[in-house]
Amino acid sequence: MIRAIETHWKGYRFRSRLEARWAVFFEAMGLRWDYEPEGFDLGEKGCYLPDFFLPQVHGGVYVEIKHAEYLPEAAERSRWGRMVNGTQRLLLVCNGVPECKPFRALRPGKPETGSERPTWVSRSLVRVPDVCAWPRRPGPMPLYLLGECGPTTDAWAAHYMAPAVRASRAARFEHGEQPR
Repeated sequence: MIRAIETHWKGYRFRSRLEARWAVFFEAMGLRWDYEPEGFDLGEKGCYLPDFFLPQVHGGVYVEIKHAEYLPEAAERSRWGRMVNGTQRLLLVCNGVPECKPFRALRPGKPETGSERPTWVSRSLVRVPDVCAWPRRPGPMPLYLLGECGPTTDAWAAHYMAPAVRASRAARFEHGEQPR
């Protein structure tokens, strides 16, 4: 099996360069982030350690980073569901390098409505507060601050995301180099 290259940046030891690139992206977006802040014992489902926690976004969002072609198996989807229900927080699953594309979020079930199963959320339904170090705009900031932008979507988000996407892609981690 091929293994990812462990990468050091800002005092953290990331399991892969892909995770380090996401840290650079979050930093460039002005988002506070925690890397692997806590793991969860999910009982018979095993344990789970999310890659990131973004405390400012939507009251706290966990983020899982996967390579571009990754398709989770049933056991992993089940662990994710148990974690989001237990924490009552979204889990954003980001495949590949930071770029202007949609990513999926898993929302906890709502026992009060009779639906305890977590659900994958349409990006158009999820809103997060405007917490980034960006110029303010009225209304809530859509979740696609972490994914979707382009010619057919919100030009404001695309404009402010583009530098963060460039920063994450330009980051070099060899020989102690630091992203600019």
